Amino acid sequence: MKNLSLPLRRYALLLILCAALLPGTGCVITGKDKARSTVASLRTVQMSLIDDYTAAEGKQWEAEPFEERVKKDKAQYDKAIAAEKAGSRRELLRSLSSQYSRSATILRRRAESGRPFVSPKVADEMKKFVAADYDRAMQAGE
Repeated sequence: MKNLSLPLRRYALLLILCAALLPGTGCVITGKDKARSTVASLRTVQMSLIDDYTAAEGKQWEAEPFEERVKKDKAQYDKAIAAEKAGSRRELLRSLSSQYSRSATILRRRAESGRPFVSPKVADEMKKFVAADYDRAMQAGE
């Protein structure tokens, strides 16, 4: 610290002091907090998929963008699973990833059968089921 100017020394001292005091303030992100944030983020991904592929006037099915999106979304699940250190939470994330895959499969099969998109009623039912699973995952991660 000798070579630093006085304002930089004060700033460095302040950073050291804050780092020392921060753990006692409850501002530290715990593994559980990170897990909850991850589950919430993945929930948004899956709900968005259902919303985006709910029937509405003027929507056109395009297989390539759908497959690209599913691939990108699955990569998010895979990244979350790989980053999770706790085995029980990793299993929860695998389960949620499987559920995402089931939702994508439902949409894909409907498109292949000539009935792309789900009706708003079916979308609401799917979202209730998905929400219940994500809520259980949040509770189990606590």
